[in-house]
Amino acid sequence: MRGNFVGLSHLAFNAKLLREQGWRFAFPDGLIALDWYMAVWFLLQGLHGVKTAGSVYYRIYAENTAGKESSMSKQRLEKVVDVKQRHYQALLNLPLTPELRKKAEHEMEYLGTVGDKLSRPETCKQVLDAVNRRVAEDTSNYWWVHI
Repeated sequence: MRGNFVGLSHLAFNAKLLREQGWRFAFPDGLIALDWYMAVWFLLQGLHGVKTAGSVYYRIYAENTAGKESSMSKQRLEKVVDVKQRHYQALLNLPLTPELRKKAEHEMEYLGTVGDKLSRPETCKQVLDAVNRRVAEDTSNYWWVHI
């Protein structure tokens, strides 16, 4: 009835209403994790949500960046690190509070460390083993949260 909703994995917004109220959303080139970025952007703009009784079905498939797998390969882990680095770099260009900026900078530093370890044969196996151990213990199979 209210139509023109754009749904993401954890939120939906009424594009028509935002346009009518003069809101303009743009995102950086190369950004892959758009839903994360949009959620933060909306909150920083002072928008808020309404919890509904609706259901969300998150479609996970092999080619999805956050695809469902029982173990991580080096290539897949490198992709996740890249996606997360792009996301946090984009967030650092937003007007964040000092606390949020510090968290994003810390995450960028951490992801850089993970990337460095993946590039060195002597530490790559340790990182993969640690991530795959956490993935095996997690029944949700949302392995991107373990990195």
